[in-house]
Amino acid sequence: MRWISSGPSIILPPMTGLALARAAEQARPNDMAVRLRLADALMKCDQFGEAGDIYAAALRESPREFSAWAKLAQCLTRLGRADEALAICLQGQTAGPAADIYSEQAEAFAQLGRRAEARTARLAALALDDDLPAVVFRMLMALARKADGGPLLALCDELPVAYGRGAVALAHRALALSKLGRTEDARQLVDIHQHVSIAHFEPPAGFGGLEAFNAEIAKEILNDPPTPTKRKEGVNIEYDQEMDRNVAFLALREFVTGQIEAYLDRFDETGLDQVMPPRPEAGMLLCANTVLRGDGANGQHIHKRGYVSSVYYVSVPETDPGDIRGSLLLGPCDRYSGGHVACWGARHIKPQPGMLVIFPSHHFHDVVPTRSQEVRISIPADLVPCKPPGVQARATTGSSRSPRNPELTRR
Repeated sequence: MRWISSGPSIILPPMTGLALARAAEQARPNDMAVRLRLADALMKCDQFGEAGDIYAAALRESPREFSAWAKLAQCLTRLGRADEALAICLQGQTAGPAADIYSEQAEAFAQLGRRAEARTARLAALALDDDLPAVVFRMLMALARKADGGPLLALCDELPVAYGRGAVALAHRALALSKLGRTEDARQLVDIHQHVSIAHFEPPAGFGGLEAFNAEIAKEILNDPPTPTKRKEGVNIEYDQEMDRNVAFLALREFVTGQIEAYLDRFDETGLDQVMPPRPEAGMLLCANTVLRGDGANGQHIHKRGYVSSVYYVSVPETDPGDIRGSLLLGPCDRYSGGHVACWGARHIKPQPGMLVIFPSHHFHDVVPTRSQEVRISIPADLVPCKPPGVQARATTGSSRSPRNPELTRR
């Protein structure tokens, strides 16, 4: 498989980007392109009122050149003005159908309680763009809490082919089968023992052993100022982290990618060849840093854009051998699914520094809080399939939602 680098990236904190955009707009107040960049920055800081005013002004001044229909509609729905958002979507679609406009139209319909129309709009968005896992997730999530798994399974069957075997659809299909009592079919999709691989890292010579290696990784992670978020105390997750910051991260990346390829090579042994989509020709390794303390936990989740996922443990508070605090918890999704206890059960994996765990991205998982003020540091990573070189994805008119930020597709 060909591993594609995302290339060096500089991700500005949202408020820093907003300050720079305001300075540029003050220097060139009559430049509409500069004002639109300010609106984009405002949206990243959840300042939808001011951003919407700028987009609306741009529409009034240059209606023929205006293209930010989805962004304006998103501002309006966030402000509770769904009827106005629908009117903007209809106006934008006169230039031709666009996935991002259909997505925002669906959000407006949903806000108004018009569920059938929201579903139709989301399916229209999926038909135009094969890279909208967040849209798929919202559709399936609406049915996941219902006791009857029938409608959820029917929607899984209705999804376009590009989504039908992705992580989001597989997770919800397994949940639907479990709710319907089709335990054998559900366990074929989710086997928390057979589908999981565990490996242990031995750093190359020159790093001074595993403890010194992990200390260097931990120092790099902890020295990076955390991004302000609304997460609960004791949880810090930094997304879009490149594993090329120093030679230690590069060595870890080589280990992780090698273990993932070996994991893919064993698909016929684990039965995943009958479950997963075809092995991707090319992929990216998208990583995060997770630092947990006290009651901090990730919550039950899947990795929506991933094909397979991994987590490497840098630092783990010491506990007694039988103590499950700090463990990776595989399988449970009762808090997500309206209290349903899935037929595949639960598995606790007690992490150790240097341990790498690999599993399909559609497996629900969580963390048992450590109840300790010592840090628990891990590096989750997803193999995200990419278009082979030279193959272009279908373009949309451009939504404000970042395609790489897993926070918008909720991990």
